[in-house]
Formats: sequence, C-alpha cells, structure tokens
Amino acid sequence: MVDEVFSAGLIAYVGEPGRLRDKSPEHYVVEAVGDAGFDLLPRIKALLNAMHTANPSLWNYASLTDMADQVDAWLDANHPGLTDEAVTAVRNWFTYSYK
Repeated sequence: MVDEVFSAGLIAYVGEPGRLRDKSPEHYVVEAVGDAGFDLLPRIKALLNAMHTANPSLWNYASLTDMADQVDAWLDANHPGLTDEAVTAVRNWFTYSYK
C-alpha cells in the first residue's frame, strides 16, 4: 500500500540536491503535510539514517548508476510503500550527498 503522506513528507525533507534552502528540512515537511509532519519526522530521519548505515553500504560504488540502483533496491526492500516520486527524490539526494 502506497503511503502518500509519508512520501510527500520525505520529498519535502530531502528537497532538491544542490539547491540551498532558507529553512530547516523539518519546516518543509510540516509545510507539505501539515501537523502530520511532526509525527512523520522521526520516521523520515530513521529511514535516512538506516540508508547511511546499511550493510552492505549503499554508497560504496564506483558509479552513480550503480549507487542509484542499490538505493532503489534497498528502498524497494525496506520501504515498499513509497511513491515513485519519493524514491526518485531520496535516490537523487543520497547519490548527490556521496558524490
């Protein structure tokens, strides 16, 4: 089952890679999904932390394509309820962060 609200909050949290923002990620989550954002923030942060600490590492690949494929597979296995847009946003954020 697709979790539209969580996906929207996640997209709002990671933003667009390379684009500076004038407010905290938390602000954008609440702006995007309303008061539900306060409840989503721990889940969003846990998902992103789990990506950084995944074993095997999701970042240890020579090419961005390989890294992106690993992120997609990890998200599919661990968070299948994300929208395609959320997967794309997280993949882009993660690969940008490491390369």
